[in-house]
Amino acid sequence: MRYNTLFIAILFCFSSFSQDEVKRNIYYGNLAYHNESFDEAMAYYEKAIIESPFNYNANYNMANAYFKLEIYDKANEKYESLLNQTNDINKKSMLHHNIGNCNLVSNKLDDAIESYKESLRLMPNAESTRYNLAFALELKKQQQEKQKEEQQEKQEGD
Repeated sequence: MRYNTLFIAILFCFSSFSQDEVKRNIYYGNLAYHNESFDEAMAYYEKAIIESPFNYNANYNMANAYFKLEIYDKANEKYESLLNQTNDINKKSMLHHNIGNCNLVSNKLDDAIESYKESLRLMPNAESTRYNLAFALELKKQQQEKQKEEQQEKQEGD
């Protein structure tokens, strides 16, 4: 009995140490991120994720760092994976907004529009999402007009 108690106490200490290490790595990652040292921030977030793979903050911050480094496909993957890790409406809305941003800069306008719409379904008063949706819709409209013009020029050239 005495050994079981000692074993449990030792496990608790290691668990506590591990959580402190996760928090420390997120903290240092955030400092690096705010100093625009995104590669350094990524290294800290990765250490936190190794210790705690489902830590929402570490994964979210890593996705943001991917975005800042213009690695949009990885950022998008991270944001999408986080959708299953939360039931918080605000977080889900922000994730859809960020997925929309990844798709927008990757010129995947239909996907961006759908992501912004999903974000607004969750948080109808999100002005930045409403603005981004309007911007994506305008880009889509311009793209369609350009395609029409090109088709007309092609038909006239035949």
